[in-house]
Amino acid sequence: PGTAPVGGSLQLDLPPMDAWSVLAPPGWRMRGAMNAHVNLEGTVAEPKWSGTLQANDLALRSLVDGIDFSQGRFEARLHDQQLDISNFSLRGAGASGARGDNSAVGGTLNITGSAQLQPANTTRNGLHLQLQAKAQALRLSARPDRRVTVSGNLSADWLNDRLTVRGALLADQALFTLPEDSTPRLGSDVVVRGAPGRDDQPRATARTATSTDRAPQIDLQIDLDPGKDFQVRGMGVDTRLVGKLKLSANNPTQPSLNGTLRTVDGTYRAYGQRLDIERGLIRFTGPP
Repeated sequence: PGTAPVGGSLQLDLPPMDAWSVLAPPGWRMRGAMNAHVNLEGTVAEPKWSGTLQANDLALRSLVDGIDFSQGRFEARLHDQQLDISNFSLRGAGASGARGDNSAVGGTLNITGSAQLQPANTTRNGLHLQLQAKAQALRLSARPDRRVTVSGNLSADWLNDRLTVRGALLADQALFTLPEDSTPRLGSDVVVRGAPGRDDQPRATARTATSTDRAPQIDLQIDLDPGKDFQVRGMGVDTRLVGKLKLSANNPTQPSLNGTLRTVDGTYRAYGQRLDIERGLIRFTGPP
């Protein structure tokens, strides 16, 4: 019954290890050390937690995507049915190099917030999660053809199966190299039998949603600013892009990107000539 008493304790001390990679998607690597001291008391209906959770030497890497977060720390405190995150920090790509004082290399990502389990006797169900994230010159990707460093603030609120995200991100520096369009392609009159997405192929039967299914809702509004050093090169183009974009979504699978970017000091090589781009506009009006 809900009034039955519960009690327990957990003490966990794990050294740095790469076994966390089994929890990551293919091609990703995770690493970290963890220790926790948690106590449980109260009743089945209203358990009360207390204790601390800590993690050090956190790292998340994906060589294919150029992502290399390291030197991560996590500190949180449990009380009653709430988890308060006082510190969750990561350093961006390049911060793990052996060059002495590299405190500014790679930039930082800092996250704070709380997670609260809503009591069963309230109108709010499940988990209430609130997070605030701040990026300072964070190097998101260090691939030679895709370098991105961003700063900005984001806030996320999860309640009643609804995720609300607000924020703004500024690209401190970015370089995207476009692949040369030299890959051979099949003609439009060629039909590949069994290829996914063909209208003439049988499709899998979709599962009928029941009353117990609650698809999560999303309310996403993020302002994107490419800054003053957003470079694009390749396919004859060499230019910087400036402008404003807004990333929004009311459906997790259908984000929308709206706004206009324009070229600055751009050139285009074609027919053996180096041409100056007098005006270049890229308008986003829907799916990215």
